[in-house]
Amino acid sequence: MTRRISERARPRLLAAFGALVLGCAAGADEGPPRPSPVADVELPAVRVQVARAQRRVLSIDASATGNLHAFKTATVAAEVAGRVKRRAVERGDSVEHKSTLFEIDTQNSRLALQQAKANASASQIDLDLAERELQRGEALMRGQDISKSSYDQLAHSRDSAKKRVELAKISQRQAAKSVADSRVRMPFDATVVRLHAEEGDYVGPGTPLATIADLSKMRLRVGLTAAEADAAQAKEGSPVEVTFSALGGLAVQGVMHDVDPLVDPASGTYTAEFWLDQPKGSPLREGMVGRVVLDSEADQPEVVIPRHSVVRHGRGVAVWVVQDVQEHRGVARRQPIVLGRHDATHTVVAEGLEAGAIVVTSGHFALADGLDVELDEAGS
Repeated sequence: MTRRISERARPRLLAAFGALVLGCAAGADEGPPRPSPVADVELPAVRVQVARAQRRVLSIDASATGNLHAFKTATVAAEVAGRVKRRAVERGDSVEHKSTLFEIDTQNSRLALQQAKANASASQIDLDLAERELQRGEALMRGQDISKSSYDQLAHSRDSAKKRVELAKISQRQAAKSVADSRVRMPFDATVVRLHAEEGDYVGPGTPLATIADLSKMRLRVGLTAAEADAAQAKEGSPVEVTFSALGGLAVQGVMHDVDPLVDPASGTYTAEFWLDQPKGSPLREGMVGRVVLDSEADQPEVVIPRHSVVRHGRGVAVWVVQDVQEHRGVARRQPIVLGRHDATHTVVAEGLEAGAIVVTSGHFALADGLDVELDEAGS
């Protein structure tokens, strides 16, 4: 039901509506309400521990581990087809150079050699006959009893006979080599580590028969960082000491041989190789883990800081440097740096920091660039 507004109430309602409209218009002109002013609050200084960057020579007793490899390894394979007639070695045997490993049945090879010898003899007879025919042809040519074409044919027959003799001799040498190759021999002094064939097995050219390894010397291959590789490369040919926990901490003398100039893409390290002589009474085995100590000392003093003062910064590293120090207070600034060599407690700063700079060693998590800090007397 629709209510009618009385004449007495109408003026009061119009006055109220006008006041509302005027209030909204005034608020639009003044803009949004402003927050009440708040007094600035001074943040307390963060308490940190610090140390000074020093210029000194950093001696590094770095160690790295690697695996032993045989000095030389080879897979001995058959060079002729046939059945294994005899195996002359067992796994673990130490065998001298040119000693027999296997004998392969030589019956077919010997028959081929006999055939090659017969072909060589027949070719030589044909050559002798062609030589005599050519000599007679020369005499007839001087008397003009034969034509030039007939003489050329005799000469051609003699040359063809010569080539057949050469081919027959090559076949004979190949057959003789097949007979010799039926006896498989050691290519160098080594130990038989694996056997791949037994007596009675049929083998062909390229069939593996045995794996041998020269264990009189060993190669220790170690992955090094770029800084360690530089230090190791500078000592090529120098003696080193390698210890083996599997042999009760036995120390073996070796020589630093070389460092691979290319980085291993899988590990990101550079492979260094050390050569070791086999010690008496405690044989080194392939796959053993050896630890080599890499003594590295810089020739000149360098800027050195504690390792735990270094923090990650984007894709690089940085330190928090305290500046404007007055009465054990200062301002923290983040400083990107480039690191060099390091030991267990300290690292060299290659770029970005001068000696004497004050760096934060504890309390990094609470810092921001430009924040006031209070220096801890215990860490300064």
